[in-house]
Amino acid sequence: MAPTYAGHYNDGRTAARIEVRIVVTNDGLDLYGADDRRFASWSFDDLTVSGERPRSQPLRLTNESQAGARLTVEDKSILRPIYALAPQLRAQGPFGARPWLRVAAWGVGIGAAVATLIFVVPRLAEPVAALVPVEWEEVLGKEIVDSALSEHDVCTGAAGTRALARLSDRLAATVTSPYDFTVRVADIGESNAFAAPGGQVVLLRGLIDAAGSPDEVAGVLAHEMAHVIERHPTESIVRAAGIALMFQILIGDLSGLLALVAEFGEGLLNLSYSRGDEAEADELGVAMLEGAAIRTDGLVAFLSRAADEEGALGGALAFLSSHPPSRERAEAVLATAGRGGSAMSASEWTALGSICD
Repeated sequence: MAPTYAGHYNDGRTAARIEVRIVVTNDGLDLYGADDRRFASWSFDDLTVSGERPRSQPLRLTNESQAGARLTVEDKSILRPIYALAPQLRAQGPFGARPWLRVAAWGVGIGAAVATLIFVVPRLAEPVAALVPVEWEEVLGKEIVDSALSEHDVCTGAAGTRALARLSDRLAATVTSPYDFTVRVADIGESNAFAAPGGQVVLLRGLIDAAGSPDEVAGVLAHEMAHVIERHPTESIVRAAGIALMFQILIGDLSGLLALVAEFGEGLLNLSYSRGDEAEADELGVAMLEGAAIRTDGLVAFLSRAADEEGALGGALAFLSSHPPSRERAEAVLATAGRGGSAMSASEWTALGSICD
């Protein structure tokens, strides 16, 4: 009997997360829905495997013939039958199963290697970011955020800080993650937030001021934490800093990484996420909210308001991550929204609102 595994399917166009049963066949993977009917077959020829490491992260399978679609599988033992039937998918060294990348990295010639790395930087961002130890991400994230906020006040109201910590702990408890999250509020009037590597999340005072409820803040916070868990900030920094950063990671030089952070400074946070990154963060953020029994319509409200104000934040500070507001994203989250309770008590919400006073 063919091996069977549980997983989640996403079509790459919405935040919908569908529970599926995955059957490994001689030719690939057959996907079955809740009604036990097969709705898709993925050929080994189109299959890409990522997330094999670290162990704490789930496995992600993508299909090159179905752009944006992905399977998330917690049980990594699915790799045994996959590799047995399709050994060409097995990762070999830090660059995976693409021999020409290994040759380029280990010495066909400096010129050819550099030219190749320039051409494939966007594609290499995810596998190279996966090589960064969590401890390094923590150091990098703290350095970046400290630099970005060096000329701004960080709000330290005791009651508001405790309320925010309880909320972030509540969300973090819903996922398996190697990160210890640090959430700060910066005394800046823009309605925005950003994430940095290693569990660093910054909410701006303007976001809290503009929020109609604590559920909106919880929705944005869950979205930013999801970016961190998916390692999107690290991948974006790899793409932005380019080859120099890649070489520092590959040779294991943390001091060189910190020097690059100092050189690029706040520019490392002037990043934009891809449409796929935003969809992943929305999907995982919604799952975290539901896991914490928090209403998800707060995230919908924030995205809807952001879509109405699209283009109005052109003068925002340069270090803010770009989160393209989209009516489509709000509708996708709404389509998968579940029920839940409030993110905070009335007293906690009042305390958070005065955290910068």
